[in-house]
Amino acid sequence: LIPTAYRGSELEAVTTIAGTLGDPFDLNLVIDEDGLITGLLLSPAASEREPATSLGEVEKRFAALPADVRVLVTLDDKALIETDAETAAPLASVFKLYVLDAVGEAVRGGTLSWTDTVVVTDDARSLPTGELQDLPAGTAVPVREAAQKMIEISDNTATDLLIQKVGRDAVESAVGRLDVADPEGLRPFPTTREAFALLWGGHDALVEQWSTGDETAKRAVLEALKTEPF
Repeated sequence: LIPTAYRGSELEAVTTIAGTLGDPFDLNLVIDEDGLITGLLLSPAASEREPATSLGEVEKRFAALPADVRVLVTLDDKALIETDAETAAPLASVFKLYVLDAVGEAVRGGTLSWTDTVVVTDDARSLPTGELQDLPAGTAVPVREAAQKMIEISDNTATDLLIQKVGRDAVESAVGRLDVADPEGLRPFPTTREAFALLWGGHDALVEQWSTGDETAKRAVLEALKTEPF
């Protein structure tokens, strides 16, 4: 493996690496002021990426991916690209848009203000990505700042604090309000901490209950996770 390009600052950098196998890739590394790694990402080298020049080319690239692909691109309610769009698939951090909608609805309704605060607590501290997980317990963060970090850097702890602030029910209402094809599939709506604890905590029985159970059974799983190590 041979570094062929480098750009960076004191705390973050991108190194392009080439080898005898495969295509070149970028190593993205971020450290904190103590020299501890807070971000590590391997991705195709930016210099090797060729932008698509048409929607047709984008569609062909999706079709060529070695994975299950589900895509829906619309403009003015007209589908421009549609591939297996009716099949449910994991959302990843796109789910944070539902949280943002719930927060915005609370602000519009007058029950919450952007200048209100959420408070970092140990039981709401989640895993990266993000920054709020590194703040001391008891730190107050304005709702606007938490929402901004949730969207800009996909801050998981900020997300969970906002869910805690508006309530799980409010986020589930946002799911229904935004015309999701299968809103039942997003109820109950877990926090990122609950998702990490369920998937990585070694709780095989709870995972099975979540996978096969109805909404009531899944809510029982979230209740059980409160007493499990994280």
